[in-house]
Amino acid sequence: MNLQIIAADVEFFHRAFLKPLRLSSGVISEITEARATVTARVDGHVATGRGGADRSVPRGVRGER
Repeated sequence: MNLQIIAADVEFFHRAFLKPLRLSSGVISEITEARATVTARVDGHVATGRGGADRSVPRGVRGER
């Protein structure tokens, strides 16, 4: 198999919640979504894949108190 990455891109989108989410570890008032796009060629065939993930860490999580 011969794989070549032709292009890769990531974008970040910040979104505020209408109402903050209160957790025992802190408050989440916004979230950041990461969206990635990759175009690759495999054995002469070209394809584009896309995916996304929500990223948020409220203050107070991971020992920040």
